[in-house]
Amino acid sequence: ALPKYLICGFRNDETEGIPLSDNGDYMRVMKVDGYGAPDQLVKDSDWDWGMMEVNNKEGGVPMARLDGRCGNCTSMFTRMDSLMSHCRETGHSPLTSQSVIPANKEVFLAYCNVALQRAMSERMARWGREYIDPKSFMEPSDRNGHKLGVKVFRAYTCEFGIHKPTVGERAGKLTMTLTVDLRAKLLRTKNVLQSICGNYDPNTARFDARRQNELLKQWKNEVVICTYDKKCYSVTDLLFDHSAASMPVEGLGMSHADYFAKKKGLALKYPHAKPLVAVLGRNNSTIYLPAEMICGNELEPKLRMQLPSIASFKPPQRHEAIEEMKRFLKPGGQKTRGTGGGLLPALGIILGDKRMSVPVKVLPLPTIMAAGVPVADRYGKMWAPVLSQARFNVHANDAVMLNVVVIYHRELESTFMRVYERLRDHVNGLNTSYKFSGRPFAAIRAGDMDAHWEEVERYFKKCHLPDNIFVVDFSKPPRRSTSDPAYSVVKQMLGESGYLSQFINFNTHDHGNPNNFKKSNIILQGVARQVLSKCGVRIWWVDVPRSLPLPAVF
Repeated sequence: ALPKYLICGFRNDETEGIPLSDNGDYMRVMKVDGYGAPDQLVKDSDWDWGMMEVNNKEGGVPMARLDGRCGNCTSMFTRMDSLMSHCRETGHSPLTSQSVIPANKEVFLAYCNVALQRAMSERMARWGREYIDPKSFMEPSDRNGHKLGVKVFRAYTCEFGIHKPTVGERAGKLTMTLTVDLRAKLLRTKNVLQSICGNYDPNTARFDARRQNELLKQWKNEVVICTYDKKCYSVTDLLFDHSAASMPVEGLGMSHADYFAKKKGLALKYPHAKPLVAVLGRNNSTIYLPAEMICGNELEPKLRMQLPSIASFKPPQRHEAIEEMKRFLKPGGQKTRGTGGGLLPALGIILGDKRMSVPVKVLPLPTIMAAGVPVADRYGKMWAPVLSQARFNVHANDAVMLNVVVIYHRELESTFMRVYERLRDHVNGLNTSYKFSGRPFAAIRAGDMDAHWEEVERYFKKCHLPDNIFVVDFSKPPRRSTSDPAYSVVKQMLGESGYLSQFINFNTHDHGNPNNFKKSNIILQGVARQVLSKCGVRIWWVDVPRSLPLPAVF
């Protein structure tokens, strides 16, 4: 079901008179229903009810309903006298409806949010579920003034909802509200062609068979994002024998370089550069994209660590975002504005000036206990270092020795043992009722994907293991990914067999690299507490205030 105001298209000779959308789709209208706002929402609204009913002079029977819209343009009015004045001045007529079905909340909100998305897309570029201004971005730098290699865009997300306020002028009345949020979208400044060619000229760069295999292994299955429309695709192949200028577009009789220049208005800087990137399109089809028009979507671990500082917004910035959306969505804000409105007013939706008030209760910082010692309030936001000083003072002879099975990625062959020893010292240093053995009970060398879980399955099937097994998995996901595709499979296998386990991702931080031991130790301290918590040690807890109603979800 779609609002009729949002159905549009164009006709030409090739379509035989059938209107098509921008992407070539068309629809056949099977039924048209006239829906109105939910009854309760209408009753609780601050509306001029003098315009709602036009009575027959003789019997006083409602003959038509006026909802404030002009029937000849996109103008919308909240008062009867304003609507009639507009009609007298322009010669227009009010929009009337003989039969309107009150919609339920779900249908009504779906209608309004489709209209909202359409209104935002008229002046902003869509990126996923958010909308951005392509011309407005910032390029953050590190503390030394060096560019981080990304552009940060402000991404707006808006959604209509129906709520019943408990405070303010409209307390207890059903109210339609608009929620606005501000998020960050990141785009690399270096495209795939620059990443592949490095310092070489893309027009003349050539790659031998070995280098081609390396690049294919690096980029295959990577997610890339188009710089011109922000759509994401998965790479399936690199075509080193073709360029955008040499590869024709099937059925169009032109090259990909000509297609981008004539159809999208984007002249390629390196039309003869190789390789051409093959990506997965709709219905498993293959799309070919110039490498200079796409960027890698995955960020390096070092850059991801800086996201809280470069890609977060404070309350004043979020306030500005709300005001920006209010200015944009008010009459006259969109391209479709006619004599006096825009898309939303034409549908009968007008944004109010006041913000919705909500009750807020600020809870005091709860008391945090570490091994029976309360953590001072001044450490409320950084209590992990305090926890590292906790000692449970269990005698070594009373502790349970865990038989640790270490699974390590083949690229960690030379470093995994040193990392295990450091983790062991952190676990044993807390003097709890569980300890790691001096050396691992066993070490399993694994690879990526099926080479990971098959090695684990093979070992646990053939070996007779003692009690108190704990599995530590040093993983290094392929393609610098933040998550390991094999994690869920291995975790399920170990869980079904009754083995406790802890995974450590070396893409998040390379614990074998001695250049940043301080950060590595902080992470491994947290891992040690997590290991002991899984064994049943009560590492930390909070004192929830009695005034907080339970159960509570955070």
